[in-house]
Amino acid sequence: MIPDDARDEIRRKADIVAVIGQHVKLRKAGVNHVGLCPFHDEKTPSFSVNGEKGVYYCFGCGKKGDVFSFVMEFEGKSFVEAAQALAERFGVALQEVADSPARRRERSDKALLYDLNRLAARFFRDRLTDPQDGQRARAYLEARGIAPEVATRFGLGYAPASWDAFASVLRARGVPERLALAAGLVKRRRTGDGVYDAFRDRIMCPIVLPGGEVCGFSGRALESGDDAGPKYINSPESPVYKKSKLLFGLHRAREAFRATRRALVVEGNFDVIVLHQYGFEEAVAPLGTALTDAQVDTLRRLVDEVVLVYDGDRAGRAATLKALKLLVAAGVTTRIARIPLGEDPDSLVRADPAAFRQIIDRAQYGVEYFVHEVWAATQWASADSRAQAVAEAAEVIGAVPDETRRNLLVGELAAATGVDDRVVRRALTAAHRGNAAQAAEIAKPRRSAHRPVPAAELEIIAILADHPTLLGTAEQLGVFSLLTDPTLRDMYSAQRKGQPILAALPEDGDPRVARQVLSGAYASLKNPESTLRAAVRRLEQCRIDSELRRLQQRAIEAGRRGDVDLQRKLVSEIYTLKHRNESKAVE
Repeated sequence: MIPDDARDEIRRKADIVAVIGQHVKLRKAGVNHVGLCPFHDEKTPSFSVNGEKGVYYCFGCGKKGDVFSFVMEFEGKSFVEAAQALAERFGVALQEVADSPARRRERSDKALLYDLNRLAARFFRDRLTDPQDGQRARAYLEARGIAPEVATRFGLGYAPASWDAFASVLRARGVPERLALAAGLVKRRRTGDGVYDAFRDRIMCPIVLPGGEVCGFSGRALESGDDAGPKYINSPESPVYKKSKLLFGLHRAREAFRATRRALVVEGNFDVIVLHQYGFEEAVAPLGTALTDAQVDTLRRLVDEVVLVYDGDRAGRAATLKALKLLVAAGVTTRIARIPLGEDPDSLVRADPAAFRQIIDRAQYGVEYFVHEVWAATQWASADSRAQAVAEAAEVIGAVPDETRRNLLVGELAAATGVDDRVVRRALTAAHRGNAAQAAEIAKPRRSAHRPVPAAELEIIAILADHPTLLGTAEQLGVFSLLTDPTLRDMYSAQRKGQPILAALPEDGDPRVARQVLSGAYASLKNPESTLRAAVRRLEQCRIDSELRRLQQRAIEAGRRGDVDLQRKLVSEIYTLKHRNESKAVE
């Protein structure tokens, strides 16, 4: 507990302008300092800091408080942690008051664990730069395209292959075994006699809190195979390391969060590191698990929008859908970046940063993506599989907090699947009650029929099948990001890699698609490039029309709620999009 007199002394001594000025560009305006609010997106400064009174207030979003509340909200600290950080910075001595011995020991242990992790991080960094010990690790990072300065920025290190390289350091320093075991840096030998290093022959990524404390590690194996163990090993849960609450790279992404008001969520640590290296500094990743409610809550407080950038394989798609459910339920605006099959963010951004940025900019809004994706993925499957797809889509739609938008999505799902909207609503109700089996049974169609794929998309793939020399043109036109049908996307990816196009067709897929693509109907075209460009323009126009409908509906909803500012912003976006579309049509 923090004594009242200590709280008052911190308030007096802490320079709130200096504290906030670390994160927000402030300028003097009379007795106050003003700048862009770090808690909401704005172009005109409405965030005011009064150094004499020690308070801040935003005239735009209404956020207000003192130096404690700013550090707590902006850095994600508890009150005690905020007070301790401020006390250390401004030279205020804190003395414990009326507390249980267990509580005092817990706080003492946390401080010791932070110190121990800081020692470990320094040890691993030194091993990485060691001419002999770190040679293989440095070669690995170079092969992954990670620049030395970026490795330094993220504090990367190397855990030697020795069984007790770090354990011997701990023994020499007299560090209690119980603390090293609690931090997960060592493990007890099976004989019970002594400990050995938990991380061996691994690239070490320190997990850093917003305040700069190292709370744990994620170790990536240098070698592959059974002898190397799991690809990644993370620190175990401890008083300072709560995996489900942490995001890798968050301490480096906060400034980019404020600038872009968005987060790019990727799957792995090295995806984050490489994206930061290429300028996408708003990238973060969960730590070895699927995205959690706690991580979503952290993102919700820091950004306006989340873009999911998961791998293009089936596992990546499944992870995308799971994460989307949580984000939608939390009311977070979410978009999905379409990563080609067999690719990942790391490989894409290193190959072509500009093309990767285009993929991010063209990311599709999440729920609409899900409604299409979950159905299209099973459109050629059995009736039971299609019913399950409707049930899964209903589960996500049910998580949408806004009733009006929920009703619109029910209509979209019904139209996309051919299932009566009343059936979709019953499936939604069943899914909301947690009865997925009942939802699937309700949504089961009376009769089975292959759902036709978008004609323009099918035409593009067929043209490229007959004229593979146009693949370069298709890449320039951004064809992959325009394709919405999963099977056609997979076919396109196969074409790009020179693989047989039929390999991308599911075993139970509609044979009519293969027949149309391989029919040779476009082989005799006099100007196939012109036909390809026309098909691409039709796809682009469909996307623009869909986006206009979405913006118009949101503007109507904002008007109904009396949110004049949002309605004005949406109307401006509508006019901008229409003008851009008309200008493009003239070209």
